Amino acid sequence: MSYNRPPPNVGDLISLKVDNLTNRISHRTLRRIFEKYGPIGDVYMPRDRFTLESRGFAFVRFQDKLFYEQGCSDEQSSPKCIFQ
Repeated sequence: MSYNRPPPNVGDLISLKVDNLTNRISHRTLRRIFEKYGPIGDVYMPRDRFTLESRGFAFVRFQDKLFYEQGCSDEQSSPKCIFQ
């Protein structure tokens, strides 16, 4: 696994940073939680290079800013939203 290579084709996607994740959450779970707001282009979850556990945050990348804003405003998911 290369840590220097960015995920493919993320230049036009809108990133939603999600903090305070457990080390047991999976990409699939994050995708399932946020896909109700709209099409997701990518889920990037940095992992510790030695333990391979989640580092406690992830980026859910939406294909449109409107979907990003809906995911940010939902009180149930209540992520800390950072536009990138």
